[in-house]
Amino acid sequence: MKRVLTALLKSACIIALLLCGVGAQAQGNLVTGTVRDTKGEPVIGATIIVAGTATGATSGIDGRYSISAAPDATLEISFIGYKKQEVPVGSRSTVDVTLEEDALLVDDVVVVGYGTQSRRT
Repeated sequence: MKRVLTALLKSACIIALLLCGVGAQAQGNLVTGTVRDTKGEPVIGATIIVAGTATGATSGIDGRYSISAAPDATLEISFIGYKKQEVPVGSRSTVDVTLEEDALLVDDVVVVGYGTQSRRT
């Protein structure tokens, strides 16, 4: 009876160790980097998301970020007024990104507060 309990305890420990290794592998590596604009200035508050997951981060005051991503993952970096970029992680632990401005031409902007007015006015 004692041998059976000892064998079961050893088997349970081995299975637990194997499952811990699988969980650590699924989390991915820590990826760090900097988000800058075309002038080289840091982009504060840019959103960095691992595509297809709920994992995300934002860039800090110096444009730096860190996020956990698997080597086969793709990072989606976006910020208002800039074009969204998708960058594959691969074997890199540092992914620096330069965002390009996304200029939209607007013909007319009509802002009316409190009341109604015709466009002609």
